[in-house]
Amino acid sequence: MDDDQKKLQEQFWNNSGGPREVSRLGCALAVWLGIGIGLTVWSGNIGYLLICMAIYFIFPTLIGYWQPAYSLLRKILGNENMPPKIIPYKRKWWGFIPLAIRLVISVALFFKGIELLIR
Repeated sequence: MDDDQKKLQEQFWNNSGGPREVSRLGCALAVWLGIGIGLTVWSGNIGYLLICMAIYFIFPTLIGYWQPAYSLLRKILGNENMPPKIIPYKRKWWGFIPLAIRLVISVALFFKGIELLIR
């Protein structure tokens, strides 16, 4: 890890995890799942909840790999002192296994939700 990566990591960890950021992220995730539950109760179709849960499961994983997800996290947290881009980090191939597992589960939930919505 070079000096630039260490600097970005230190900036990230020093500017995230405060009570304000944690409560904002918790509220955003609770609202997201609340929308899924509300749509499910309103329509009587569990497909909405499955789609919301699929996005709920994959979002934390994509934050470390995909810039738009990281940018959305910065907006949710409301902390402009966090690094503006993902911390560059060389990963070994086995570092992507958790991402692949969560992606498969999320895609399965998403398509099952779509199937239930169409039916």
